[in-house]
Amino acid sequence: MTARLRRSRPQERVPVLAMVDAFVGGTAILLILIILASNQQETQGTQPQADLVMRCAGGLVTITPPPWTDPPPAEAQEPEAAADWAALHPRPDRLLLNIRLEADAREYRCATRFQRAADQMNDLTDDTAARDTTAARAILTVTLVLSPPPADTEPRP
Repeated sequence: MTARLRRSRPQERVPVLAMVDAFVGGTAILLILIILASNQQETQGTQPQADLVMRCAGGLVTITPPPWTDPPPAEAQEPEAAADWAALHPRPDRLLLNIRLEADAREYRCATRFQRAADQMNDLTDDTAARDTTAARAILTVTLVLSPPPADTEPRP
């Protein structure tokens, strides 16, 4: 009879272990769902956040003037001059400047030139030997937004 009692004890614990396992598993799934729901993901058609919006057109960069700049930038600049202007005009509250560069596929060279120039401006910002201590330089982060080229309205022969 004692052998039967010893065998029955592990069987009594099985429902308790199953309940604990279900609780822990359910809690883990709930936590995963909460974490996934709290992550902000970009939806279709939204634009990335930016402090400064620039557009490549005709090989030149047009800058939408931000509210903190005075005087506003020139209407259209070479990509290198636009990156230099952005680096020399940081936000008043922080030195990191998020730039959204908009271009269609035909303006890929302009966008590439701007990104290279922005990298060079960041290198100059990091170079402590050549840094001018009287002027604050922004660190540029560039998000390139490529849009499809405009459709041809003229019929092709």
